[in-house]
Amino acid sequence: MAEGNISQAGFEVFDPRTAPSGREPSATIQQGGLIYFNLAAFVAMGEPEAVELLFNRQERIVALRPTNRKAARAYAVRRQRKGGVVTGQAFATFHGLDVSVARTYVPQLVEKVLYINLNRPVNGPAGGQTKSKG
Repeated sequence: MAEGNISQAGFEVFDPRTAPSGREPSATIQQGGLIYFNLAAFVAMGEPEAVELLFNRQERIVALRPTNRKAARAYAVRRQRKGGVVTGQAFATFHGLDVSVARTYVPQLVEKVLYINLNRPVNGPAGGQTKSKG
């Protein structure tokens, strides 16, 4: 590309309405597999002490379902000032999720269950969330 001759092909216009704000629920799957959700998501989930992690392999959706800490499959929620964190490394490894980079999502909440669609990251590479098994 010659200097002064830049094409606009391939550029995307940033729409600030699609970026998560602190008032709207957001979730980030950190590099390595930690699952962070902001205060808005934590409150909407009922401020759970623990969650169960679910995965719909076909739809590529992770769900965090509130439960009590003594449940057999419970993952403790570490409360933070601005939300909560769940250790999801074993979950990510078991399901072959690509956690090589952090990705943020705008989750859906239905009956206090947080649904994270891995096909729709707000930032980070789209579509690279499941490692190929071949």
